[in-house]
Amino acid sequence: MNLFACPACGEPAISSRDKFRLGPMRAVRCRYCRARVSVAALPSLILLALATLAFPFGFIAGFWLCQSSGSLPLSIFGGLVGFIALPLLFRLAHLRLVPLVVREG
Repeated sequence: MNLFACPACGEPAISSRDKFRLGPMRAVRCRYCRARVSVAALPSLILLALATLAFPFGFIAGFWLCQSSGSLPLSIFGGLVGFIALPLLFRLAHLRLVPLVVREG
């Protein structure tokens, strides 16, 4: 399991699943120092806004890339692959690009 370092104590305490579930208004406690850890608001919200476009653009991109084959079933299959693949890239981007922060309170 991939663990991310707590921004307060530096210990590897936040799992990938926990980090993906975090948002600007949701925090989890560090296993070691009990600090409330969340994600930075602006990068998280920007990525969320872009991710809402991932499903339709993923389908359109996959459909368009396979359209040159002339086969409608292959184009639809390509659209479904894009529909699934592009949101997975946004999930990876969230894990890699959105920093963890300590929340007061």
